[in-house]
Amino acid sequence: MLRKARLSRVPEERLQILQQALHLARRGGDDKLISQVYEALGDFFYDQARRSEAEDAYRDAMFRLSERSGRVTYVRTRLVLKVGHCLYDRGDFVGALRHYQEAYEAGTPSRKDHGLPGQISRNLGNTCCRLGLFSQAVNHYRESKRVSLREANMVAVAHAELGLSYALRSLRAAEEAISSAKEAERIYEAEGDQLGVLSARHNRAVAAIDLGRLEEAKAWLDDALDYYREHGLPEFQAAALEEMARLLQAEGKLHSALDACLEGLSLLEGHVASVAFYKLKAQLGLVEAVMENPDSAVHLREAAAGFAELSQAHEVARLLDRFLAQSFDNGGIGR
Repeated sequence: MLRKARLSRVPEERLQILQQALHLARRGGDDKLISQVYEALGDFFYDQARRSEAEDAYRDAMFRLSERSGRVTYVRTRLVLKVGHCLYDRGDFVGALRHYQEAYEAGTPSRKDHGLPGQISRNLGNTCCRLGLFSQAVNHYRESKRVSLREANMVAVAHAELGLSYALRSLRAAEEAISSAKEAERIYEAEGDQLGVLSARHNRAVAAIDLGRLEEAKAWLDDALDYYREHGLPEFQAAALEEMARLLQAEGKLHSALDACLEGLSLLEGHVASVAFYKLKAQLGLVEAVMENPDSAVHLREAAAGFAELSQAHEVARLLDRFLAQSFDNGGIGR
């Protein structure tokens, strides 16, 4: 019945089959089977972006495993990891970090663990980045790269390099960040992963802006934006537009920078408020500050409050640094 559910492409039909499977498994009293059905339900809800229901299903699956056996298993580690994914996607990065650490410490003592250790380390790196723990993130990404190389999982190596480039750039190691992103791009190209290729170029562009290499950065960002637009990826597009606005501001093209911010914000309308949304608000406020637009203060406050609500204290600090730097560049605060 689980196989039948996986084959069905109609969400309502899949859910109905899984619910029937759960009913039959409960009647049979087989905890292992019940756990498998709960995990399948969790995967279904996760695919449908129903994160809270997915988390509940994964926790039910873990509960059945703990009743059946007290020892740590590959399946339990995988379920702990999936709960972490649900928490991460809902913005609970502290909770996600706790679950990823639990999965990391539990280990994967099964022959079926191929790829999982590297994935756990990469998830730890992603979450540390979200919490502003960039030095820790670098260590996790490097471990993920090392493990993935040992398993000859080159796509996972590219993912680790991509994350590493972001963390290094956040530590102001822009040249190293470009090097990691370039290596990620090379591997993605070899593996035929075009989204990966363009994401790596996006990361190279961000670091190039930091170094003042604006012409290179613009070429890479244009490539990324063209791909994101063509393939209908609004969140990726919004993130690239925030960086494009930063580049245009550096070139003194303030009206174009303003337009890029507004376009990015329009793409995120109707979405749950996210870090990307508030980064665009922050960039909008910074551009407006240079233009002496009174709306600047409103947008900067909204961004700071949003970052704080999402436990992104490091983004508040970064915003303050950028605001102070450009205020002094423009002749001082309150001129």
